[in-house]
Amino acid sequence: MVSQYTVQFPYQSNYPSGLEKETYDFVDINILMLIAEIQIKYEEYQSLNKLIEILNNRKSIIARSDSNLMFPTMFSNVALFLVRNKQYEEALGVAESGIKFSKEFNNMASLAHLHYVQSHSLLKLGRTREAEIEASKCIASAIAKDNIEEKKVFHREIEFDHNTSPIDLLKRHQESINKKNAN
Repeated sequence: MVSQYTVQFPYQSNYPSGLEKETYDFVDINILMLIAEIQIKYEEYQSLNKLIEILNNRKSIIARSDSNLMFPTMFSNVALFLVRNKQYEEALGVAESGIKFSKEFNNMASLAHLHYVQSHSLLKLGRTREAEIEASKCIASAIAKDNIEEKKVFHREIEFDHNTSPIDLLKRHQESINKKNAN
């Protein structure tokens, strides 16, 4: 028989003072991402700002052996939150940092999503050619991961955003991608 326990949500009684913690673990980060997603809908940004602060000072994360697996998801979610808030320049910066981090730690988990955020943001800023190149990298990353659902989602989103096939974009910008990666 399983006994019932009263579980207290870590931010329930002391929110928003829970945002003033000096260290955060995996559960704290996930809770902050959920709160940020809800807050953005109500034009509140305390949790989003805290996530950005944590990304800028990763020493506030309690180190675990799998901490580096958590960061690409954080970068990806924070960049997406900024896009939803129409903060495209900021989203570009966060996505770029996430891409660098992912490459440095050889973690492809969020790479396609980060390239998509860059593509979408660049498109919204009127930088079409750069957006197409990032869309090409997005679909290439999704193909490399060989996740059928991810490939379908990004294929559909890129086709909608750019009004063309992602594979055509990849072919069109292959030379630019190769030159940039060679540097």
